[in-house]
Amino acid sequence: MVTAGADRQGRRHFLRLAASLLLAAAARPARASAGLRIVTFDWPLTATALSLDADVVGLPSPEYYNLSTVEPALPANIVDVGLLYTPSFEILDELHPDLIIIPPDLAYAAPMFSRIAETAIIDLSGSGDDPLGAARAGTSALADRLHLTGAGAALSARYDAALAAAHPALSALRQGTVLIGSFADDRHLTVYGQDTLLGRVLADLGLANALAGMDGANGRSIIGVERLARVPDAAILLLANGGNNAVPENSAVGIFWQALPAVREKRVTALPAVLEDGALPAAIRLCHLLTAEASAP
Repeated sequence: MVTAGADRQGRRHFLRLAASLLLAAAARPARASAGLRIVTFDWPLTATALSLDADVVGLPSPEYYNLSTVEPALPANIVDVGLLYTPSFEILDELHPDLIIIPPDLAYAAPMFSRIAETAIIDLSGSGDDPLGAARAGTSALADRLHLTGAGAALSARYDAALAAAHPALSALRQGTVLIGSFADDRHLTVYGQDTLLGRVLADLGLANALAGMDGANGRSIIGVERLARVPDAAILLLANGGNNAVPENSAVGIFWQALPAVREKRVTALPAVLEDGALPAAIRLCHLLTAEASAP
């Protein structure tokens, strides 16, 4: 999570980096919009654009995308344009993109980006009340902006199809409650309630979220591993974080983890990474992973 101070510092650095290129970029003539080459400043936007078969030529921190988002796979020739809040404007200018797509969090930088290329703000997460609805609406808006309206409708339909395929395979999980999360560190889990994107996917699959029984939390929470003892009957879906979802067995927390009923009774399912706010591509990925795990011998 980005703190307010870090955000302000990032914005100031962002402004300093941008200033050196504004005059040169403003002097370059605009190009035709056919065959759009785009840069996406957000990993959910990147995944969604790639799912629409858009020509994404650059994004920040592709190594993080590969760890956290995974699919769709990045094109081999995609360019790293720096960090989310400290991009390389030199590299961005050299790419000559036709369109830069940013989330609402970067709206303050739209005037600077627009000196390099036309810039669109696309919201895939909304206010947080209906993350899946916002993902569908944002996907439609992105597809329309890229002149790929049919692909946007098809991506939304792919989520519905993934749900339909996963639902019958998960009957065992519907016998109790389910907790979905990942290790934040060696003592804490990040868990997702029913008002998060991942929580809404579980709800669409007919799975009861165990986090509702822990202080009534509905959003994204960070909890100590010991609090899992409050939901002893819950199954745990453990997402990889940074490519890893293992607990050191000989550490104090590892010993406690091994003593949990869900661990002893083999009700923990280790899954690869799924981006927590990754819009429809993440929702589809979670459905596919759960289906594959439930269908494994």
